[in-house]
Amino acid sequence: MRNILLLLCFLIPLAPLRAGGDLDSLRQLLEKAPSESAKAELELKLSEHLAKNECNKAKEYALSALSFYTKAGDALNQATALERCAGACTFASDFEQAIAYNMQALGIYEKFNKKKSVSYVLNKLGLVYYQLGDYRKALAYYKDAMNFYRETNDLEGQGFLLNNIGNIYEKEKKYDSALVNFQSSLKIKEGLQDRQGMATSINNIGNIYFHKEEYPRAVEYWKQSLEIKEKLNDKPGISNTLQNIGYGYLYMKQYDEAISWINRGLALAQSINNKHYVKEAYVKLSDVYQEMKNFEKALEYTQLYGAMKDTIYNENSSRQIAEMETKYQTEQKEKTLQLQKLELNKKQLVIYFVGTGMALMLLLAFFIYRGYRQKKKAHLIISLQKEEVVKQKHIVEEKNKEMLDSINYARRIQDALLKEQDHVTSYLPAHFILFKAKDIVSGDFYWGAEKKGHWFVAVADCTGHGVPGAFMSMLGIAYLNEINALEALLTPAEILDKLREKIVKELKQAGNPGESKDGMDISILRLNLATNEVQWAGAYNPLYLIRNGELTEVKADKQPIGFSYSPLPFTNHTVQVAKGEHIYLLSDGYADQFGGPKGKKFKYQQLKQILVDIHPQPLPFQKDFLNKSLESWKGSLEQVDDITLIGIRI
Repeated sequence: MRNILLLLCFLIPLAPLRAGGDLDSLRQLLEKAPSESAKAELELKLSEHLAKNECNKAKEYALSALSFYTKAGDALNQATALERCAGACTFASDFEQAIAYNMQALGIYEKFNKKKSVSYVLNKLGLVYYQLGDYRKALAYYKDAMNFYRETNDLEGQGFLLNNIGNIYEKEKKYDSALVNFQSSLKIKEGLQDRQGMATSINNIGNIYFHKEEYPRAVEYWKQSLEIKEKLNDKPGISNTLQNIGYGYLYMKQYDEAISWINRGLALAQSINNKHYVKEAYVKLSDVYQEMKNFEKALEYTQLYGAMKDTIYNENSSRQIAEMETKYQTEQKEKTLQLQKLELNKKQLVIYFVGTGMALMLLLAFFIYRGYRQKKKAHLIISLQKEEVVKQKHIVEEKNKEMLDSINYARRIQDALLKEQDHVTSYLPAHFILFKAKDIVSGDFYWGAEKKGHWFVAVADCTGHGVPGAFMSMLGIAYLNEINALEALLTPAEILDKLREKIVKELKQAGNPGESKDGMDISILRLNLATNEVQWAGAYNPLYLIRNGELTEVKADKQPIGFSYSPLPFTNHTVQVAKGEHIYLLSDGYADQFGGPKGKKFKYQQLKQILVDIHPQPLPFQKDFLNKSLESWKGSLEQVDDITLIGIRI
């Protein structure tokens, strides 16, 4: 037993060193690097490790190594450093720099005929252009890389590239071409016994059959993928595939099967605390119950979905704040340690006497406290408990008041930004704005501006509602003002392209797991005040035009203002309107409100009919009628989302 205890004494101090991982070891080695050459080599390794989570630091290390290898005339290591710079820029969504660094590395590798490295860089260039949504260039680079992989007989690389090429064809809705590539990729991965790769390819084949509306075949392939993932114990992958299978049964109208499979996926996601897949399961179950006309259950899962989405958003925000606080505290600790080292010799004697004095004071305080406690114990405990209860009650009340005051102040800020009355001038058409926040502050917002004889107006619906949504709405207003401040007169589609670019860049969205997925749906028009020509573009939110008593819907692009794997330029629509015609811009809150005798959604069709019926009436009457209709429909139920609807009479 003594020998075992001695062995544990040696092993326990070593455990933190092993758990610290490679990063701490590499940083320690870098500080003690015996030469500039060894330092540059360690910087390349650190850059590779940090590229995903600390992009700026990774780029800093890579640039330092690049400087050394450039001066030393070491071209191949120079190319490696350029690759590391490109990787850091890719994870930071700085795609322009990523392309530049990759192209420099490619030139060096081609000069030295390094075929394997050439194919690797070509593949990375394809991935960058894929993230940019430029599928034509991405496909060209993938095919160039494939030629090198075939020349070097690199089957693993070929299987990976075939899957990437299939993804492009899937985005372009060329499903037959995508299917051929996924099947070829599967064949290679089967030969390599790459079970994870096989599961991915089989899953992708199932996705294609789902797109082709061959739902039984889609489910068949998803079940094959599920079998492999279960053997690999890939719990997140299992949860996702279970839900896919359930969704396939939904489209086959086998609702009990759909609920069973999705619930299995939900239970697994909850067991591993994967909030993303829990959220996805809620929205799928809502869709199933909606199809089954069980609107009460559909509402229940819609509300669970909204709550989980808000939870994920708040966790991401809290984590970012915690990271900033940790960074600040670390920097302060480092500064304090440096000062302590400089003053250590001077203060040792003072610290000794102060420490001794404090110890004596603490000892004296201990004896005094013990005597007092023994004398007054019973009375003191009761008194302290009572005081603590009162104190905590006051603290809770004060905190609640502070929080409510802060949110109300935020509402005043948001109201000031919206400035409803400021949008009305003698030059603009008559209009009304129906704006109803779900909570004190809103994730919906509207925006307007005049420029060069044109009137811009927009209605937007940001991710979430309440405080998280309000943050996004204020960002949206600020970015729209910034974009509109440019000298050029932009079309609505150009404004949405620039707005999406700013949101993705500033929120550092690259499609990585766990990162922010925030954004907004928006409808924006530009009215020529002289000619009554309307230009309009939308992200999910449509435009309604009522002409001669008939309502025409101009459909929006089905892509958000935020990160997506296949972004396309927004479509600009042009409509010539005439005096007396009506235009309506709206978010989805009005149509999605639950209520009525059966607790169902209001739906767009009913809203359209109301707009057709009331459009001849004065605009104040329209606003009041729409508001009363909504309140009557909602009844005692809770408002489920923020609501914005703007009506304009030419």
